[in-house]
Amino acid sequence: MDSTIISSNINAGVDLPTAGLTGATSTLFSGGHNDVMFRDFTCPDDTTNEDPGLHPLQDNGGLMRTHVTTPGTWDRVGGRNVLPLVFDQRGRGFPREPVGDRIEIGALQINFDIVFVNGFN
Repeated sequence: MDSTIISSNINAGVDLPTAGLTGATSTLFSGGHNDVMFRDFTCPDDTTNEDPGLHPLQDNGGLMRTHVTTPGTWDRVGGRNVLPLVFDQRGRGFPREPVGDRIEIGALQINFDIVFVNGFN
């Protein structure tokens, strides 16, 4: 996984209904720049575990409904554009690599930190 949010999912196979990911001793979690809210195994160092504050699915542009996140420390880690995609999940008009900001974790590039496009934040 790269630049992925796993948040508030339920694992019915454990006593804690809010546990997001559980891993056996042979579980391998690789990739980076993720936000995995609940887990019981070690993730890469650049993985955060904060609540991204996902808003309900809504029309944020593009063909699919998406979740908008709220700003937070988890987002300052930044994502990675490993494919490299020109646009975020919404498609044309929504650049994945914004001027003056880092790539964000998740499907949308929200750019909460952008005050001026010239990079002066």
